[in-house]
Amino acid sequence: MATPYSASSTSIAGPSIAPSNASTPHKGKERSFRDDSDDCDRISYRREYPLDEVWSQQNLLSLDGGGIRGYWSLLVLKKLMKAIAAEERRQAYLKGSDNSLHSFLPHAYPEGATQGPLNGKELARKNGETDICNFLRDSRKFLPCHYFDYICGSSTGALIAIMLGRFRMTVHDCLREYETMSNIIFGRPRLVSQRNIAIVPWSKYSAAAMERALKDVTARRCEVNQQLHNVKFPSPAGICKTFVTTYKYERTKGSKGSQTTLYLLRSYDHEEKEDLPLQDRRRTGTGQSNRAHRKNFGKADALHIWEVARAATAAPMYFKEIVFQRNSIEGGTEMFFSDGGFGQTNNPTQEGILEIASLHGKHNVGAVVNIGTSKDTLESGGKSIFKRVREFVDRATDPTIVAGQLDGRDLYWRFNDDRGLGVELDDWKPSGFSTRDPGHKTLRKIRTQFNRWAKNSSNTRHIEQCARELVARRRRRADDATLWEAYATGAVFICGYSACNNAQFENGDRLGEHLEEKHAVPPEESKKTVRRMTKRWLYQTPPKT
Repeated sequence: MATPYSASSTSIAGPSIAPSNASTPHKGKERSFRDDSDDCDRISYRREYPLDEVWSQQNLLSLDGGGIRGYWSLLVLKKLMKAIAAEERRQAYLKGSDNSLHSFLPHAYPEGATQGPLNGKELARKNGETDICNFLRDSRKFLPCHYFDYICGSSTGALIAIMLGRFRMTVHDCLREYETMSNIIFGRPRLVSQRNIAIVPWSKYSAAAMERALKDVTARRCEVNQQLHNVKFPSPAGICKTFVTTYKYERTKGSKGSQTTLYLLRSYDHEEKEDLPLQDRRRTGTGQSNRAHRKNFGKADALHIWEVARAATAAPMYFKEIVFQRNSIEGGTEMFFSDGGFGQTNNPTQEGILEIASLHGKHNVGAVVNIGTSKDTLESGGKSIFKRVREFVDRATDPTIVAGQLDGRDLYWRFNDDRGLGVELDDWKPSGFSTRDPGHKTLRKIRTQFNRWAKNSSNTRHIEQCARELVARRRRRADDATLWEAYATGAVFICGYSACNNAQFENGDRLGEHLEEKHAVPPEESKKTVRRMTKRWLYQTPPKT
């Protein structure tokens, strides 16, 4: 039997994950294979899941909020993807020097899946090579959206979730975009704002600058066939799903307004089910059951992606909240959205687990990975009013509360460094109009602290354990060619006959059956017709370098 892992409280060196004595619910067989990555004859094992089980169980990636410290989260994720690449080679019986693997297999690695210039090592490996995967680094070949069914985030963790889940980006590309956005968002603070003088009405940073940054990244990363000014949040069925946490407040003219409640913005439909447990149907923003509150259900939120990102990152005093107008017969209603990283949902893992349980059943929560932002352990803020306010905000956004509640859960990994970075959430040094390399001191400090954490052998071992589980699940899923095609490539199967009005089908097999039965397409021709009618996710072609 495979051994599940449960996370204990984070140690000063990072996560502490030890084997659990609890029996595993998974009854798949273990299979041995030879580990050639270090030219030794060590025998390793991986779990062999039943095919229906590995598809029904949903894996979750949850990203804490933390402002610029989200860069640390991405560095952790980059290390995890490198470990995944190594594990993919081991489980495929390949030598460590084999560079042909990528997470789209058996389908081709699509053009435009990664953007940006090649580094020195990639250029050296290229040297006339025609297969892009033979010279790309691992962080550009293995995508988180192929290993996780749901990616969720709060605050700036929501930005990362949108890039990795909704735009289906590589971690390498996400790091570059995060640097660019951070400079636009945090590089021009107002000298006088609500953060230092509470009586003034304006926030510390420009909401317009953030909107511009979000629209720019959407223009670069949306699908080729989408209108740049009309890219909405809903995504096709059958691929990685994304949700972000926000807080919502409604006000109708002449009324006192509603209570502020947790609100999930989703890229997928989540209709309410009558058989849901009460604590999942009615919940407060802190994750506790309450009859006066209710989790929002309904269709995917048809907002522009930049609007979703703005709603999730409108931190009080840092950015102005975003307002939407809803008109009805009774009159207009204003809906105010603000940062979902305030309260326990700064770590959205619990909400992610509940989301999966309510959609798929509590027994279908698969591997859960939560990545922190290396937030400092709470310390007393002193007696001044500003220090006391800061201490209150720190405690209100403490992600370790949720981490403690999830402690001991099977197949749960939390990666964090409680020693902290010593970096404020909006730290961006140096900054200013005349700065040549804005933010380089802040980013260097984050990278230095991360490298210290990553050198710890215990942290490396936990990441490798996590990678082993995720790879075993992905490789087993790929055994179902019809489901994997849609999941890996974003394929949508649409009947092109006018009489069917663009009817969509679950997979290529269903479309083929439809073509043969309804349109008398000969069996020998139906496969070609299916390929012609299949629409795959089209990445934008990167600029030539």
